[in-house]
Amino acid sequence: MGETGDLSGSGLPSGVDIHVGYRIRTLRLAQGMSQHDLGQLLSVSAEQIQAYETGANRVSASQLMRLSEIFGTEPTSFFEGLVGPSISMPSKQLDDLDPVAFSTTAESIAVVKAFIRITNPELRRLIIGLIETLADKDDE
Repeated sequence: MGETGDLSGSGLPSGVDIHVGYRIRTLRLAQGMSQHDLGQLLSVSAEQIQAYETGANRVSASQLMRLSEIFGTEPTSFFEGLVGPSISMPSKQLDDLDPVAFSTTAESIAVVKAFIRITNPELRRLIIGLIETLADKDDE
């Protein structure tokens, strides 16, 4: 089994591991491959592929090299679009940011984890409205 993707001790995968897993899943599906098929090529179970794709288990460097051979891509392709956790990112850079790439940042993951704990639909609507209002004010 691969090493857990958690670096914080929280039991949750890191943003980098989630991003790498998402890229593996995207490339696998683009090739029309099942988790079972990819697992056979890597000599791991379909469950291990699922753990890689969700970021639950970290993919080793040697497995990333093998995956790049299987998918016919560069090893760096697994990190394309990855954005660091900086909260002081210039607004122009944020405007150009791909929402999928941003979803792998530490900030985004923290917001989503907090938001999903809120079960009241009215509170969720209010929070979205607040965020939109703050974003509009920041643009001024």
